[in-house]
Amino acid sequence: MNSRDIGNYIKIVNGGGTILGPGDADADITGLAIDRTGFLSGVFVLNYGIDGPSVDGQAGITAKIQESADKKDWSDVSGATIALACVTLTASNEPVSAIAEVNVDFSSLEKHVRAIVTPSRKSVESDTIVVGITAILGGADVLPV
Repeated sequence: MNSRDIGNYIKIVNGGGTILGPGDADADITGLAIDRTGFLSGVFVLNYGIDGPSVDGQAGITAKIQESADKKDWSDVSGATIALACVTLTASNEPVSAIAEVNVDFSSLEKHVRAIVTPSRKSVESDTIVVGITAILGGADVLPV
């Protein structure tokens, strides 16, 4: 094992996401359940972007992390939230995007974790927002991952 190879220390997992088109309501996006067994920490990376005809179109997101023992009953993880400022379309047909992260200490959490992301668009009628969720798990009990 090459001790400088970061891939031996982390695991990257698809956390879900969606596309909300013009006219779709800005509703919660429930991420996929991730089994965090064997990992003591993680970072949820939230990538979001907006595109549309509105020169003044804006988008922002809020996010929280939840935990569950059985993937049925979910509860919010205290302190694992984020609210992001808007990204703004500067000209028609030029999509913009932003990335943010939520760091989470898994050591006292249940077996499963997920992100809940709520987008907020200025122009729901005409703009499209794309949200992607990636989880990077670290602090593995056993190396290499």
